[in-house]
Amino acid sequence: MVRARIEQNPIVRVVVHTSLYGLKLVAIWILLRGHHEPGGGFIAGLLIAAAIAMQGVAFGADAAQAIFPIPPAYLLGSGLLLSFSTVLGPALMGRAFMEHSAGVIGLPLFGDVVWSTAVLFDIGVFLVVVGTMKTVLLTIASDRVQVRPAQGEQDTSDSEREVS
Repeated sequence: MVRARIEQNPIVRVVVHTSLYGLKLVAIWILLRGHHEPGGGFIAGLLIAAAIAMQGVAFGADAAQAIFPIPPAYLLGSGLLLSFSTVLGPALMGRAFMEHSAGVIGLPLFGDVVWSTAVLFDIGVFLVVVGTMKTVLLTIASDRVQVRPAQGEQDTSDSEREVS
């Protein structure tokens, strides 16, 4: 096996390191405002996926995994369960399918906080998008690259090479 080391550019590392905080804050803001205005879980999930990709380019796949350290299967499963329950839950309680509820909760330190089941749906979509994109991006960034022999060449036993 051939092991190659790719040196990351220090300028890319600094730019990615400083921009990740803002990107994550914008993603949270878009996620939480999505049930009142354009935005929501899908766009916020794509922003976090962009953060994972940027982290992977600048610092490697292990650092990209650390942005959202939950395994993709758990993200996908919990996101589907949460979204599905907010869609089907009202129908099981005798209300209209996909009917969302809203209300106000009084919290000691925060005062009155408006809640909505639409936020739960957006969080579910967010988790599904992050889980899917994390799977795709980390699969692409995996260390194993399969080398296929050219036409007419014999296939050797060492057809896989490790690149990092």
